[in-house]
Amino acid sequence: MSWFTKIFGHKQENPYSPAELPERQEEKKLPAAIESTTNLVPNTVVPSTTTPVVKPVTRELPMMECPPFPGNASCSDNDCPCPNTTMPPAKGYLWVKPEVADTRMKCLSLAALDGYMTASGISSIDEIRRRCLPIVVCEQAAKRRNLDLAVAASDYGSWVKTGKVPCRATPLVTSESAPAVNIRSSSAPTLNIGDVCHTEV
Repeated sequence: MSWFTKIFGHKQENPYSPAELPERQEEKKLPAAIESTTNLVPNTVVPSTTTPVVKPVTRELPMMECPPFPGNASCSDNDCPCPNTTMPPAKGYLWVKPEVADTRMKCLSLAALDGYMTASGISSIDEIRRRCLPIVVCEQAAKRRNLDLAVAASDYGSWVKTGKVPCRATPLVTSESAPAVNIRSSSAPTLNIGDVCHTEV
């Protein structure tokens, strides 16, 4: 039998003697190991049963302090045709304008707001209403402004219970039949910050 037949013509269990070349046995295991890895899907991660599940972090809105609720509050929207509708503690709406949210992010407490107003020279009711504090509105005014009634009512309730309101603009709802209107400008005397939220203007 030629050397060619000995190598390629017969299947052999172990062509290499363990005593002579033990490292040759490992060479036969290598192709099998490579073949077993080709069936794996690339870039797959097998979840570990011991790895804790990380929940997404939700950031809470900062709360801005408002003057204490006086017991009853009247609609203070200058452009609302209502006859100064009075809202009891159980039901009312609060309108947080974008300018107010922007200002109050810098001064969430009333003490910080007072310092900000002094430094900025803000003293008129019109300027305070426009930039510093939410405005109490009735349901009619809230609808005319396209405010999200649920959010505006929730903010009112938060003011009544805690004296604080989320520092963000009241979201609007889509409405083609009721376009938003602007607060008209009016000259007004200087007043204390604690009198604004429930002052009829």
